[in-house]
Amino acid sequence: MSVFRAADAEIVLYVWCGDCRLQLEWSVIEFSQSHYVVCEDADTLAIRVVRHGAVNHSCSVGVRTRSMSARESSDFAAMSDPVVQFLPGTE
Repeated sequence: MSVFRAADAEIVLYVWCGDCRLQLEWSVIEFSQSHYVVCEDADTLAIRVVRHGAVNHSCSVGVRTRSMSARESSDFAAMSDPVVQFLPGTE
């Protein structure tokens, strides 16, 4: 098993099988920052999610929150839609 990571380049894997060619392209989706700090009395926190690699197709990624020192419902509200959708051409 090989692990690939896209920075700013598109990754394409070609698999040849006789006369046919299978082309696989994929994206890496990640947060724009590695960590976030927010004051307890802040109303919202915007977290930017970015995509690198093959951006010519749509894709989606599921996200979720996890309680640690802050507790869901009493300290924060989880996202109402836990899916981030990228349309073709968006990063």
